[in-house]
This record gives sequence, structure tokens and C-alpha cells, in this order.
Amino acid sequence: MWSQEMRRQLFRTFPELQRALKRLIEPVLAAAGLTPVQYATLLYIWRNKGSNVGALARDTGLGQANTSTLCKRLEREGLLLRERSSADERVVMLALTGAGEAALARVEQGFQHYDRQLARVPAEQIALFQNAIDSAAELLKHLTPFSSQKGDTTSNA
Repeated sequence: MWSQEMRRQLFRTFPELQRALKRLIEPVLAAAGLTPVQYATLLYIWRNKGSNVGALARDTGLGQANTSTLCKRLEREGLLLRERSSADERVVMLALTGAGEAALARVEQGFQHYDRQLARVPAEQIALFQNAIDSAAELLKHLTPFSSQKGDTTSNA
């Protein structure tokens, strides 16, 4: 059952987790010459071969204009290719370059530092942590954002 204490714990713990992850992730990304947003973008394109700017914007929650600007910058840096679709010239297709794939490989090498440390943690503890993350993500899918609009009943459901 969802309780006020559970909500308080979530809203207290999430920022702490976010700060801890940022402290661990940012040095790895910086060593690879990437920002967190650039890394997330390259990783999305790598995972979603044949993706386009519109899908990237939709799936990451970045605005279309911001996504387009980000992709142009990554293209200037030689990390990705942008090409208009032959089927619909309004659609800009995205693909990683060799340099983009190499940047992701450098990040993966950096993350292996943490993999070696976590290898000393009992498998049961890792599994419990993974299950807790999965459960929290699943639970949060059931919530809809609050709206102060008159007539909105979803926040009271």
C-alpha cells in the first residue's frame, strides 16, 4: 500500500541517488569527451539503428528543436551522421560514425572500473537491487502527472 511515508522516502532518496550516480558517471563521460545528454543521444542511436531526429526527440523527451541542435553539434564533432530520408525529406535519419562508436566504447571501458568493484558484491545483493529498481519503475508507470487544471480528475483518482 502506498503511504505518505513511502512517498517521503522516495522524494528524499531519489535526489540522493541522482547525485551519487552523477558523481560516478560524469567523470567517465568527461574522460570520453561527452556530456550526459550527448552520451544518452549516442547510446539511443546505437540501440535504435535507423532512428531519426523525431523519434529521438519523442523517446528522450527533448524538444524537437533542442534535439536537432544537439544532433547538428554531434555531427560537427564527427560523432554522428545526419541524412535526409529519401522517402520523406522532412525526416532526418541518424547513424553513428566510427568516432561515435569509439566514444561509446571509451565510456564502456570507463564503466568497467565500477564493474570490477561490483564483482565483489554478492550476486544476491545485486539481484535485490535490480529487482527494487525494476519494481520502482513499474510502480511509477501507474501514476499520471498532477494537473491543477479545473476539471482534471486524474490527480484525484
